Amino acid sequence: MNLIEIPGETLAAFHDQLSYDLIVLQFGLNVISTNRKDFSHYEKGMERVVRHFQEHAPGASILLVGVSDKSTRYRGRMQTDPSVPLVLAAQQRVAQKTGIGFLDLFQEMGGNNSMIQWGKDDLARKDYTHPTRRGAEKVGDIVRNFLLDGYEQYQEQKNGDRTFAERQ
Repeated sequence: MNLIEIPGETLAAFHDQLSYDLIVLQFGLNVISTNRKDFSHYEKGMERVVRHFQEHAPGASILLVGVSDKSTRYRGRMQTDPSVPLVLAAQQRVAQKTGIGFLDLFQEMGGNNSMIQWGKDDLARKDYTHPTRRGAEKVGDIVRNFLLDGYEQYQEQKNGDRTFAERQ
């Protein structure tokens, strides 16, 4: 949430020079805490960050990539940390309240306990939190496919029912 500390004038100057089309925000993993049940403070802070970018980069679309799975030893076995769904729900509410795009990375990874399988498949480190290089490439593919699917849906709405591939 330190992004809120970027002065608005600085953010606006970057936007003026670079003309951002899309800003991708992805965070949340570091606030996960097994025993924490209330993420309202995080949600309010995230909403402030998004609104800060909306105000100072007008016209840029914003995509919030939801938190990934993170496994922890809980009640004697490795499983999805109980706070992951709470952080994810807070992120979904932020996206809905601010009208930005949302990618549910947790579900795209495979949902509950997916990080355990990612670890077995050498897509995640044995800390069951961080992806390996192969895992990061897979996350990149997930984001790319999400964006391409969204673009194709946009083109279909714009051009009738024909798919993008059919128009080529």
